[in-house]
Amino acid sequence: MKKSIFALTGTLRTLFALWLNMPKCSMLILLLISLILSISAPNKSAQGGEQYAGFAVSSASAPYLSNYSQYCVNEFGANWRQADWLELEEYYNNGGNLEELVSVTGLTGWVMRDGDTSYDSTRDYFVAYHNHNPPSNFLVHDDIDNYYISLGSWNTARQVLCRNPQSKPCPAETVINDTAKASGNTALTGLRAFRDHFLSKGEYGKSFIRQYYQHSAEGIQLMMKHPEWIIRSAGLLEKIQPALLNAADTGALQLDESMLQEIMSLMDEVKPYTSPELSQFIDTVQSRLLKRQAMTP
Repeated sequence: MKKSIFALTGTLRTLFALWLNMPKCSMLILLLISLILSISAPNKSAQGGEQYAGFAVSSASAPYLSNYSQYCVNEFGANWRQADWLELEEYYNNGGNLEELVSVTGLTGWVMRDGDTSYDSTRDYFVAYHNHNPPSNFLVHDDIDNYYISLGSWNTARQVLCRNPQSKPCPAETVINDTAKASGNTALTGLRAFRDHFLSKGEYGKSFIRQYYQHSAEGIQLMMKHPEWIIRSAGLLEKIQPALLNAADTGALQLDESMLQEIMSLMDEVKPYTSPELSQFIDTVQSRLLKRQAMTP
């Protein structure tokens, strides 16, 4: 136990350095809660306004040759601007999940390409979701993940893909990554597999992702006051990794009694310090956990 605490010293220092910049990010504890349940429902793309990983799609359509960034500022705030295709490439190359990004934001609209909005004097760039199968008449300038999304150009009104360049890495992910480097574990492997192949498949799971971001600021404050919860949560994630990997393969999450009790205990400890909204959310999760330990999407 002492060894684990000492190994996390550098992690906690990194975390507090991130807190100084006050990024709008998610908390590890809520992520842990979020990973537990998922119920199958048809996938639905957002119609605009949902934010994910520093990206969002404007609700309003912008005519060709508009000031596209102004649409982002008007809807999301002064830190937002039109996204660049290179930022999508960077997101993907750094391990970002395109399926999740498309699901939450809708991922469509006018974009820049290396700072330029126009392909030529008659067409501006935009991004399109093609799921590896672009139409034969679509002029593809570039693509990511074998045409999962494509860069095109045209001159008709459409939404704007917006970006907040001040978006920072999540403290939760930083903690897990740094802990993994210190101990040689691979917690994020199971976490991402569970997210990509289990949680993101159902509408109920997606609702947890929305809760995850809704309570991000509160999560940062909780972690600042109770860093011991970070250590405890990271350790618990290590324990349940085999169950997460199995769920990604089989479509069913099996938690034994000891895992269930540890999760319930952590939520009981956190709940008195949360807002009424987050406390109610935790109550809902605990109720569902008590009704069944074997979860399927």
